[in-house]
Amino acid sequence: PFDSAALEARLQATAEQHAQGLWRVRLTLDALGQIAVQCEPLAEIAGPVQLALAATPIATRGPLAEFIQHKTTRREVYEAFAKPAGCWDVVLFNEDGELTEGSFGNIALKLDGQWLTPRREAGLLPGIGREQWLREGRVREARLTRSHWTQASEVAWFNALRGWSSALRA
Repeated sequence: PFDSAALEARLQATAEQHAQGLWRVRLTLDALGQIAVQCEPLAEIAGPVQLALAATPIATRGPLAEFIQHKTTRREVYEAFAKPAGCWDVVLFNEDGELTEGSFGNIALKLDGQWLTPRREAGLLPGIGREQWLREGRVREARLTRSHWTQASEVAWFNALRGWSSALRA
């Protein structure tokens, strides 16, 4: 349970207090309906981001699967994948070798002139930015494997907070 009017009031107050600059706002709602809002400066991304392919698969089945498919504060499944030095994010793949997402954003590969993003069934968080770009036709879902990672003519990383960024493979 939560009070939607209280939630909107908290967000409005946060917006008024942070009217200038770029900010990352994190809203959490606990099981009792308690609202917490955190706000911190957001640095812009400079140039293409560097992405590394994970060395081991992420478990997309079993008891931790729900923490991949829903946005929660339970991040340990992602934190298990260390980013190599100089990399912006690590690209994950499931037990079948199918690409899923980055540890804090989605990915797209340009293959045969089309931007493709891993299919939801691969085991990923269907983020807001991803849904937007799917609806707009900027990307379409496909079964993407680790071999597609090396075959792609271009790579992109994106999320709703940061938008779309060109990416380089590490």
